[in-house]
Amino acid sequence: MKHGRPYTPRYCSAFTLVELLTVIAVIAILAAIIIPSVGKVRENAIRAKSATNMRSVAQAYLTFSTSNGRSRAIPASTATIQDWAGFLAREVDLNDASLYYIDSDPIVSQATSIPLVVGSGKGSAFAVSDEFRALNPSYAVVAGLAPNAPTTSTPLMFTRGLRPDGTWDPDSPWAGEGGHIVFLDGHVRFFNDLSQNGGELVNFQTQERTSDIRQAISPGAVILNNSL
Repeated sequence: MKHGRPYTPRYCSAFTLVELLTVIAVIAILAAIIIPSVGKVRENAIRAKSATNMRSVAQAYLTFSTSNGRSRAIPASTATIQDWAGFLAREVDLNDASLYYIDSDPIVSQATSIPLVVGSGKGSAFAVSDEFRALNPSYAVVAGLAPNAPTTSTPLMFTRGLRPDGTWDPDSPWAGEGGHIVFLDGHVRFFNDLSQNGGELVNFQTQERTSDIRQAISPGAVILNNSL
């Protein structure tokens, strides 16, 4: 009778300390690569959404301003951005309040809820909602624009927090790293700094380059919801 070799159980060797540290280092490197990438993708998505929302507002404004065969503007006497938005809600039924908020805006991210509508009512009975008045929008807008304002270079709406020197405040929706501007013709651009290239905007009166958005709008026009 043949006797086999006695059975000797095999045990898997445990990770050595060096191997464990190597695995941890690899995981840390991958996390350092992946996490910022995910954050950047999310930021780009929010920026794209913001640009789309601004374009929708500009298109509604264009519809209002050219309706009934005559050129019109939201009056310079308009008191607040909420009243400005209420004007479009009443005149062209642009009543979606979410168009005026950016997800990355600290004011928005800290809010318990976002208004669903600008207001309610028809015609002269339309009233801006208390909820919309209570939560400051992420944008600034221009009221009282001249009928002959050049559509390609005249700003209509821009990310809140813009300074006269063409930069944005650190507490602005994009943390001071820039902002969008939508022009009267509906095209939207993101600018890091309006002072680049000798001035990214066009002076309304002189047609020269400027970084001050106040110089890019027609005389008599007013900016709402921005401390310029």
